[in-house]
Amino acid sequence: ARRRLARLLVDTSAYEEGRALVEQVLAEARRLGDRALEALSLRTLGVVCDHLGLYDRAREHFEADRALCAADGDRRGESTAIGNLGIAAFYLGRYEEAQEQFERHLELAREMKDRVAEARVSGNLASVHRVLGRLARARDLHLAYLELSRELGYRAGEMYAAGALASLSLDLGLREDARAHQQRFLSLCREVGYRQGEGTAMSQEGLITEAAGDLDEAARLLEEALAFQRDVGYRLGVATTLPALARVEADRGNDDEAARLFDEALELAGKLRVADTIAVASARRALLPGGDAAAAEAALREHDARCSVPGRMEARYALWRATRDPAHLDEAKRLLQTLVDGAPEDCRDAMLRESPLHRAVADAS
Repeated sequence: ARRRLARLLVDTSAYEEGRALVEQVLAEARRLGDRALEALSLRTLGVVCDHLGLYDRAREHFEADRALCAADGDRRGESTAIGNLGIAAFYLGRYEEAQEQFERHLELAREMKDRVAEARVSGNLASVHRVLGRLARARDLHLAYLELSRELGYRAGEMYAAGALASLSLDLGLREDARAHQQRFLSLCREVGYRQGEGTAMSQEGLITEAAGDLDEAARLLEEALAFQRDVGYRLGVATTLPALARVEADRGNDDEAARLFDEALELAGKLRVADTIAVASARRALLPGGDAAAAEAALREHDARCSVPGRMEARYALWRATRDPAHLDEAKRLLQTLVDGAPEDCRDAMLRESPLHRAVADAS
């Protein structure tokens, strides 16, 4: 009964309550010597810790799950644990390690003819390629994830793929594609009751509106997304929506509100170790009254290795605006070129023309 209740709490995003119950189930499984239940409990705890931003703890639980499954000859369980270890490595900014884990997971999924796992890991690999600036490869893998999920009737896979394609399409300057994927993502999140995803989709709508130039509406949408994410306890979502709203408020001329939002984002991102948010929010905060460019440069140096290519580019561009040090602009332009070179050929003009940030970096001198 505790296991069923714990699963219900996790599925409804009540992660703190779910975590406490799963820990009870884990202790009981160990007392009874039920190794299958122990492995399942470790796996569930890892997922909960991922959602709570406790990535080191998640990694420990997933590694214990993997070792247990390997010792018991449970190849399917071991494969799942390897994929989960890749997710934890990804959130810790260990992208090469994540790619290795995902490729091993994909190999095992194909050996076992587990097509749902194959679909899911395609999306995970796509996420790694995206943060490394390999946008064409990321799009191919996300589209494969979407198509295979639809073929299998795997609604959760279709949901995640639609969300990823919404964000990626926006990066590529394809706003109409981004909006179509975002609307599908939102619909599926509501259909399956995935409230964290719903909050992400709401935030995406604000970002798409910002890219279209309607800052007032973008601010309203991002405020709604932020309130929703706070309500469901989605701390990672809050940590990424806060700086987006702060950026919009700064562009609207509301410097004090922007500074407050950036400061809150930095506090939360520091706890969750979200490298992109720390680097970008620090750099953009330096542009506002009371900002500290030297501290922002130090933050980028500390977190650079864990930042995505788009995140590093945005941070460098903001630092150039704050300091007028040409080295920052040179690096921002180099990173932009990495993104352009890694993008699908048919999107390269659009990503420079339709993305306000890409256009600004390209035109800066």
